[in-house]
Amino acid sequence: MKIQKLKSAFETRYHKPAEIAFFSPSRVNLIGEQVDYNADTIIPVFLKFGTYLLIAENNESNIRLKLLNQPKEELTLNLKQEIQTRQNSWVNKPLSIISQFSEKGFNLKKGYDFLFWENLPKVVGLSMSESIESVMKFALNTLFDVKFSKISLVEISRMYDNGLTVLDCGGIDQFLCVHGIKDHMISLNSKTLNYELASPQLDEMKIIIIYCASPVNFNKLIYNKRVSECQLAIKQLQTVFPVSSLTKLSIDEFIGLEYAITDPVALKRARHIVSEEQRSRVAIQAIKRKDINLFGELMIASHLSLYEDFEVIGNELNILVNESWKLPGVIGSRMIGDGLDGCSVSIVRCEYIDNFKTTIGIIYKDLFGIAPEFYITELDDGVCHVFN
Repeated sequence: MKIQKLKSAFETRYHKPAEIAFFSPSRVNLIGEQVDYNADTIIPVFLKFGTYLLIAENNESNIRLKLLNQPKEELTLNLKQEIQTRQNSWVNKPLSIISQFSEKGFNLKKGYDFLFWENLPKVVGLSMSESIESVMKFALNTLFDVKFSKISLVEISRMYDNGLTVLDCGGIDQFLCVHGIKDHMISLNSKTLNYELASPQLDEMKIIIIYCASPVNFNKLIYNKRVSECQLAIKQLQTVFPVSSLTKLSIDEFIGLEYAITDPVALKRARHIVSEEQRSRVAIQAIKRKDINLFGELMIASHLSLYEDFEVIGNELNILVNESWKLPGVIGSRMIGDGLDGCSVSIVRCEYIDNFKTTIGIIYKDLFGIAPEFYITELDDGVCHVFN
């Protein structure tokens, strides 16, 4: 949907023009998966998928929230009402951000109409709900002229994530959304929030997201189980060596100490985290040297580790990625997100994209009777103004 159509949709719904608009992209990790809660390096990029937010004042003492993608669900809230979340609703994200700003002394004293629209494919691994959250906090920071720093905005999001959800998460998506730069990757330490930018120069390549429509659904309890398994590995390692995080160990150090991890499952989980951290560090250096082929090899190694040691990849997704590796023009391919839900990312040279889509589509449908969904994109900016 073009921005002009969004403006028209706003006027149709609220009977006045939008005064200001923002956009927040989704992100995907090209490498560095499942290490954020172990406090170290991930390498994400921003895509041209994301969430638009159009806003205008109204003459009422109401906040009105509407998501065009879900036309049956909208919310009108009087400014004097207490903010209460709804079970399993998209409105929880923007409501929580309003609440966090209020707790810091910045209250909405006027009524506003908020219209959201996502151009995100409905697949996992693209941090979709986080883009709603990021665009809302960026908008309120502007409307209030608060001038919160980027770090302060991250802390607002982190309070929400760790206080209101069942996942053990760390505010990573929120940090990244305010730091993204077009055509760049970010190497981010998820504990210290130290980061650096590097350009992979993908001028003749595209990023392709594939949703394999797997019937397997990721259970949030599995995610938290992986967190506890990593924590068990650290606890057992600490009986012989003072280590605070698995990512602080080199491969050689881990090999020398792995005897202390007596739980075989915890050992596998730890091996993935240690090796993934090393891959991330090598990967950012490869990008700086413009060695995209090495980067692709590291993506493949990451996938294998997630499949064999971390065990968060379903059969359909694993086959999808393995078939992708075999095709000409593919620099690298791996699972993304939580894995069990069935989404992959590949870097493919432009002249091979049509063959890539056709071949993967045929192979996958022949095997599983399901047509995979392809989303071709490129690297984009972080959260930004659209107009005002």
